[in-house]
Amino acid sequence: IFALVILGFVLNNFINKGLAIISLSGAFLLVTIAKRKPADIFKHVEWDTLFFFIGLFMMVLGIEKIHVIDMVSDKMIALTKGNFEFATMSIMTLSALFTSVIGNVANAATVSKIIDVMAPTFKGVHTDALWWALSFGSCLGGNISILGSATNVVAVGVAGKSGCKIDFVKFLKFGALIAIQTLVVAGIYLKLRYM
Repeated sequence: IFALVILGFVLNNFINKGLAIISLSGAFLLVTIAKRKPADIFKHVEWDTLFFFIGLFMMVLGIEKIHVIDMVSDKMIALTKGNFEFATMSIMTLSALFTSVIGNVANAATVSKIIDVMAPTFKGVHTDALWWALSFGSCLGGNISILGSATNVVAVGVAGKSGCKIDFVKFLKFGALIAIQTLVVAGIYLKLRYM
């Protein structure tokens, strides 16, 4: 069943059912085959983490609906003034900072809309760099804080239940240091590859 779910993820572009439907179908099939009561299974679900992400995505949608994304896009275009290198590094930095607050998945969904507005303003340049900057900023910026990545949130939640409390500030000190170092390397790569 696990292999079928992974295969479904890989073939999602062709079957077009959505990752959520594919994974829930696999879970439903496992529950049915295992003949376990759903109540027993629901006891082990990380409800805190699920509701955290539900709230996070609701907040991101709210930000989009009140046109904050449009305002940030317009400011980024005005700030970069056609300077592609500056725009690319700004996207990476903005993504890393947003990720540390709203998480990398929500950040990627949000900043991708900003890039959709910005990319057409750059004529004759390889705008793939903007997308790589988003990817680097979202992934590497996820190391800055506990909120930066879904895996961070899950790991800290599980660690807390096991008696190991991971302090937010201590995580921030080490995580920010690691994120800055890796973002500098990513910035050098972007500069050498695309500019």
